Amino acid sequence: MQEGSRQGREGLNKLREQLGLPRMPAVSFNNDFDEEKLWPGINEYFDIVEIRRFGLYDLISRVLHPLLIQPAEPQYLAEINRIAGKIAGTLRGADEVAREFHAFLRRKDDK
Repeated sequence: MQEGSRQGREGLNKLREQLGLPRMPAVSFNNDFDEEKLWPGINEYFDIVEIRRFGLYDLISRVLHPLLIQPAEPQYLAEINRIAGKIAGTLRGADEVAREFHAFLRRKDDK
């Protein structure tokens, strides 16, 4: 399961505001689940094997990158974002600003 979280987006937006950047707007193609409601429902039918968050990617691509190039607009295909993806795929951290999570689940009846 892969999606965004309201809590992660809010953490990222708080950091952006503290550093003088505008909030990231909600977009129609992101669901941004409320994790406080999501996990109890998931736990009813699935065991959560692992949750991976990509906060380092968001920290670099959504905070550091805009700060480095402002007032220009960040570009999604910028080299720094590719590097951020490699870092986030290798290291864990900055979970409080992770918009996206990947949840590895196992159906309870598959034990």
